[in-house]
Amino acid sequence: MRWVGHIVRMSLERAALKIFKATSSNKRPKGRRWKDCVDEDFAILKVKNWRSISGRRAEWERLLRKVETHKGLSCQY
Repeated sequence: MRWVGHIVRMSLERAALKIFKATSSNKRPKGRRWKDCVDEDFAILKVKNWRSISGRRAEWERLLRKVETHKGLSCQY
């Protein structure tokens, strides 16, 4: 979860951000993408605007502490 904050704060030219925001026009095999997993975990925490929160470092850090204490999130490593 900490890493996704770094990605969404990157400049638009960075490859990692481009890949994170990319969508494929090809059919993919069934399965969950990491981005979907992150969205689901923030939905469990009832956080709708996590992308905008990631730009505010102090608020993002508070959210990450909440993530660390919440058990059962699927993207928690």
